Parts: sequence; C-alpha cells; structure tokens
Amino acid sequence: MLVGSHAATRFVLAPSRFLHNAIA
Repeated sequence: MLVGSHAATRFVLAPSRFLHNAIA
C-alpha cells in the first residue's frame, strides 16, 4: 500500500514539477 501511495504521489507531482520548470 505504501509503495502504491508513493507511486501515485510521484505520478501526481511529476506534471506539477514539469509545469513549474516550464514557467520558471
């Protein structure tokens, strides 16, 4: 369960981080 939650967090944070880099 913990691993799945971590994977889901990375999947959600990946686009957010990419968007932040694109704006910066």
